Amino acid sequence: MKTKLINVLIVVAAFFTTAKADTFAEGGLNYLTLSDNTLAVTKGTYSGTITVPQTVTHSGKPYTVTEIGDSAFQKCTSATSVTIPVTVTRLGKRAFDNCGITEITIPVNVVDIDEGCFNAC
Repeated sequence: MKTKLINVLIVVAAFFTTAKADTFAEGGLNYLTLSDNTLAVTKGTYSGTITVPQTVTHSGKPYTVTEIGDSAFQKCTSATSVTIPVTVTRLGKRAFDNCGITEITIPVNVVDIDEGCFNAC
């Protein structure tokens, strides 16, 4: 019985080790892999007019941008506008909190806007 439990723990530990999320920067935005083929825009020092792409290729692999992650544009006081693609369905917690954005285009596909998303805007 003890051997089975140890084997199960090794398998679980191996799964969590290989399922590590990848973060990278591409085209002036920071990203976090959410699954095998989806991404979230993550926290960065962004400024000016920002257009989030529908897809991003990283290390030769295409990903679809589906989220604006938690605090992604928080305190980006130099950012003026953001255009979000139709592939995005979620805006994370405090995603645009206390930022300088005066214009934002949100597609109808966004079905989840988390708490404090537009706090102090």
